[in-house]
Amino acid sequence: MNVLHVTWNVVPLPPLPSQPESARQLPPLDASSDGIVDPLDEELYWARYFRSEPDYDPLFSFQEYAPAYRLGIAHRLARDYHAWDDCEDEVRWIWEHHQCSAYLPWEYARGPARAAWTRVHNALTWRH
Repeated sequence: MNVLHVTWNVVPLPPLPSQPESARQLPPLDASSDGIVDPLDEELYWARYFRSEPDYDPLFSFQEYAPAYRLGIAHRLARDYHAWDDCEDEVRWIWEHHQCSAYLPWEYARGPARAAWTRVHNALTWRH
């Protein structure tokens, strides 16, 4: 039996103008956003379907892609941007400045982060 072990960590975010220090971290992802999106269910979804994504490269396993999916999920749950294009620079900054890039360079992580962000965004938008 295959078991997927998931570890969620708090991801520091860069400061935004007039943002208090306490608001600069994403919430721990063992809790969902108002019960609408369960981050663990999202990660299980991506573990199952990541190979069907257009940016999938068979050189990388889910273990290598997982941090990018987690960041996309976490970022959308923590920030209320209306479009990926509005937040991509911030997500990339987080990826490149918090050792996430040790897993994959941004050019490989961008697609999974965007796919996960978009899936959560659509779920939150559709249900409100």
